[in-house]
Amino acid sequence: MIPQKTFLEKKINKGIELLKKKDFTGAIKIFEYLKKNNSTKIIGLFFLGIIKIQQNDNNLAKKYFFQLLELNPNHEDANLNLALVYFKEQKYDESKIYLNKVIEINKTNINAYYHKGLIYFHLKDFNKAISYFEICTNLQNNHIYSYLNLGHCFLRIKKFDKAIENYKISYASH
Repeated sequence: MIPQKTFLEKKINKGIELLKKKDFTGAIKIFEYLKKNNSTKIIGLFFLGIIKIQQNDNNLAKKYFFQLLELNPNHEDANLNLALVYFKEQKYDESKIYLNKVIEINKTNINAYYHKGLIYFHLKDFNKAISYFEICTNLQNNHIYSYLNLGHCFLRIKKFDKAIENYKISYASH
């Protein structure tokens, strides 16, 4: 016999379905409801944060992620999304704090290393950027965007052979 989904599981699935359809009003109602239940509070807060990112309401997104992190400071996805919001706002020092936390939680989170590489690229610290993009290519040898950004970094530090080599890899992987 297949176990029946619980009422709360159905609510979560419905909220995610509405979110995928960009029915933010319906999704918000469901995740606000879930936020009020102790067993689904973290899920509710997380998805409310995601919705607010999609609506470009960074302040409210951060508020939801901060509330979630008060309950679970080691929530990998909340830390990552908070870092991405700060990255989007070009608040790189704040972004790095949360990316470092993600890496502390999960040493193989390629998104955290990749965005640290992007931060250092934007700060024009190309050698540090290279080190993070290389971590990405070691974690996933076909990470096209890391090779592309390695090419950009090597171009800027005038290591043209290495730039061409990485551009070729990114093109071949595409």
